[in-house]
Amino acid sequence: ARLAGEPRAQAAAGRLFESGLRGVDPGRGVAINALNDDMSVRDPQARLWPQTEWLKASAILGRRDQALLAATALRRYLDTPAVGAWRDKMRAEGGFVAEPAPASSFYHIMAAWLELADAAAA
Repeated sequence: ARLAGEPRAQAAAGRLFESGLRGVDPGRGVAINALNDDMSVRDPQARLWPQTEWLKASAILGRRDQALLAATALRRYLDTPAVGAWRDKMRAEGGFVAEPAPASSFYHIMAAWLELADAAAA
């Protein structure tokens, strides 16, 4: 929508974003893994990558309020005893699964950071 200057695509993206916010658990303050097509919860766990998608979409759409919430959620995954490491899965009741986090999450972290940097520079 930005590159093509297509207002209908921008409006559709905004509607999709608002629908996606229904997947943010207000109790834990994180984006959950999945909703059903009726917007009921399909998977209440919360992996790291949905936090980065929430942050990227917020930054792209200029939703600073949501970007702050998403960044706060992501920070919880990055708060580990080992500097430079991250956690991957938050349980539905809170707390993280004790397991190695996939290296592929670094891609998601960097993509979110780049969108946030672009938004800050605009």
